[in-house]
Formats: sequence, structure tokens, C-alpha cells
Amino acid sequence: MGNQTNERKIYFKEVPNINKDKKNKIKEKVIIKISISNSDSLTEYYIKSYEINDKKVQFLTETEKLKGNNNTIQFHSTFILDYYFEYEQNLTFKIYINNTENIINTSLGKILGSIGNCYHEKINETRNEIINISCFQNNEINYSNGTHLQISFYILNDDNIKGFKFSDIYNKFYFKITNKTDLYRSEDLTDKGTFHSIKIPLSFLSPNITITFYNLKDEIIISLNEITITDLIHMNDSSFPIIINNKKINLLLKSSYKNKTTFLDYIEKNLEIKLGISIDFTGSSHYLHYPENNKKSKYEELILSCGKILAPYDKDQKFKVLGFGAENIGKYNKNCFPINFNDNPEIYTLKGVIDEYYNCLNKIKLSSPTFYSNSIEYFVNEIKKEKNILKYNILLLLTDGENDDMNETKDIIFEAAKLPISIIIVGLGNCKFTNMKILDGDDEPLCNCNGEKVVRDIVQFVSFNQFINNPVGLAKEVLLEIPTQVVEFFNLIGIAPEDL
Repeated sequence: MGNQTNERKIYFKEVPNINKDKKNKIKEKVIIKISISNSDSLTEYYIKSYEINDKKVQFLTETEKLKGNNNTIQFHSTFILDYYFEYEQNLTFKIYINNTENIINTSLGKILGSIGNCYHEKINETRNEIINISCFQNNEINYSNGTHLQISFYILNDDNIKGFKFSDIYNKFYFKITNKTDLYRSEDLTDKGTFHSIKIPLSFLSPNITITFYNLKDEIIISLNEITITDLIHMNDSSFPIIINNKKINLLLKSSYKNKTTFLDYIEKNLEIKLGISIDFTGSSHYLHYPENNKKSKYEELILSCGKILAPYDKDQKFKVLGFGAENIGKYNKNCFPINFNDNPEIYTLKGVIDEYYNCLNKIKLSSPTFYSNSIEYFVNEIKKEKNILKYNILLLLTDGENDDMNETKDIIFEAAKLPISIIIVGLGNCKFTNMKILDGDDEPLCNCNGEKVVRDIVQFVSFNQFINNPVGLAKEVLLEIPTQVVEFFNLIGIAPEDL
């Protein structure tokens, strides 16, 4: 009995493109490549690379030895690293110039935050050589990342690879894709010699599949049995003959895959992460700002532990820093004032931020109330003015207690969720922070005062007390959701990495 339908059928349910499990994010890998500019033709070079985290040194690779050429030399040796946005991944490069050791220290964040994801530094002040350290995403097939495989078939003319005409062929055909069960049945071949393209999540295809072509009598014309996904990728633009009605027809396979869009996809396209800070100067935070025995204040510890991870992605190293809840602030609003007492609240470098923070403490009087909305609104208005899709903003809001403007804060977060911003609230001290858990929205989506739900979750709340004496764990928890929130924002406005 012949086939009674020419309709395509999809037997699987498509999966969404964004990983909603924020605690179980996609594992990303990067490849590091190294070159040396201004090399000397009389000099021999090679490099040893190390990763240093938690004071543990791990050897990564040693390059081949290359002779200089009075130009740029590119080492063939590369290495692959797991990438974690929430960690400070420190790297050391020992460059040997005629066996004399020179050391360059940097971090993966600094490399990715550099223009073109390439970090440059002069190797030795007495010489001209410059080391160039480039970082590229390692795009490999990974079934757990929800990768999709796209397959298309076309019929080719034997002579000049142009569209084939079917005026003399009366027996058209179709194909099926199976993997233990049927996954897809194509439509019958069109008069233009093409089939619809099919995109299948790799989770349905692992570990291999079979593609079988049938004529309309359901007789097998040709079968590609037990093909792995890797085989299909390598077969892209390959053609193979099939015989139908005693005629040889060349069938062209087009295959490609695309991993889920990740945070690194945007960073590779020079997305800049801008850091802003808002600091609570209310009276209840006195012991957190003025510790005994001249120790660092808890606010300084927090700014440094998170800032050293975020700062490398901020290309101009200028950070807007605001305060709230203080008196003796001159012409400024006590609920939102620049800690440098300048109409431009930007402060250069993290060290500059810490210096201005202590200068501010010496001038102001801790007071009340605890209002968050004004600081958030300031950053929202600044972002609206900017309209630069090459920037994503992170507001680090540091507080020791519950806010007194919950409704206003909900409303401004509702507006902020439509913009390229994430808000990290870190609670210091022993307050229960009930309001903060509501703003976080992990248990129940945040709504504004009209009951409307935010379009995306942009708030992460972390209690500092849970990570006392553990700055690495604190930074990890504080920054864990940022990559997912960045991807969700650009998906919300329909901007792919290649559109930046």
C-alpha cells in the first residue's frame, strides 16, 4: 500500500532556548591563545602558563620555542579553561626570552573585558616585546547544553550544482529521521528539489540516528544508518548519489548546530559590564562602617570582594557610587547622594572608590530613613539616557536593614526589569531582611503596586552573615545569576550576540 500523506510530521516537543535553572547554568569553556608582538629576530621565546586560585598553583601548558621575526609570532600551543563569571580566575604567564624569565599576572576577567577579548601588556620595561593573550569561546557539541542540530537536504544538478528540475520524474520521495522511535517525517520532495529544514534538540538525537529515504510506495531508496551527530556535522555540504527511476540524483546535505546563547556569546561581541554601587549610611550601620582596631569595614570588604570580579569587565574603570540615609551632605538629597560630593558620581578605579568611601564617612552623619528607590531610580534614569546596547549595568546595593519605601522600590524595580540592569542587594548585619526576600522574587514573582508581574527577575539578595570569612563564597553567591539575567534581557528585546 503506498504512502497516503505528503505532510511533514514532527514527533518531538521543542525545548526552550534559555536555561531557566539559574543554579544549574551552562558550563562554558574558553580557549586561550598567545602571541608576542615586536619580537626580536635574534631572540628565542617560549611561555609557561599557570592558573592560581585559592593560593593553589596549577600548571596549564608550555608553548613551543619560537624564534623572533621582528614582527608578531603566534604560538600554536593553546589551553582550555572552564569559565566562571562569579570567580576571580587568576592567570600567570612566565615568558622566557633567551631563557630569562619574565612574569605577567592577569585574570580571565581582564582578558575577556579587554577590547576584542585580547589583553596586551609589555613584557619587560627594558625591551619592546608585548604579550597578547586572546580568549575565545570553545564551541563544542555538548548535549547537556540543549544544542540543536539543523538538517536540510537539496537536490543538485550533476553538472553545475544548480537547482534540479523534476519535469521528467514522476516518483518523488521523502525521508524519515529515527532514533529508536520516529523523530521526523519530511514532506514529499517539492518541485523545486528541496525539503523543509528541520531543527532537532540534540537531547532527542543522542547518541546516533538513522536517516532513511523512501519512494512513495514506502520502498527504501537509501538509508544512512547509525550516524553520530559529529558525523553529520562533518558531512555538512557533502553530496551523495541516490537512484530513483533509474536516474542518478545527487543529494546535498546541509547540517549545522548552535549551542544555546550564553553570556560569553555577548562578552565576545564586546558587551561591557558597568558597575554601580549604592551604600547604606543609616544610623543602624554604625558598627559596620566603623569597626574596632582599625580593621576594614564590612562595606569595604564587600565592595572589594565583588568589585574585583566585576571591575575588569568595565572598560573605562569609572564607577558611579551613591549613598543614602545620611546628613551633612550639603545640597544633595539624603536618600540619594554622590559619595564624592560631585555632580558627577563617577569614581576612577576600585581603590578610588574605597578612598572616597572613607572620605565620605569622615564628613557625613549617619541618619535615616532607609530608602532604596531613589538610588535605583537614579540608575534607571541614567540607563534610559544612554541607550547603548553594548552596555549592561549591575547595581550593587549594600544595606544593613529593611527599607522604608517598599512600594516605591517595587515600582522602580518593575521599570528596571525592562532595561539592561541587574540589582544585587547584599544585607549586612543581623536583620531578618524579609522585604529583601520579596524583592528577590525566587519564591514568588515580584509585582508592582498594581499587581503587574515583572517581565524578568533582576534582583538577587544575599545575606553577608552567611559568608563571614568566605569572600570567595560570597562573590559566587552574589554574582551567580548575572550571566542568566544578561541573556534573558537580550532575548527579551530580541538582540542576538551578532546584533551587538
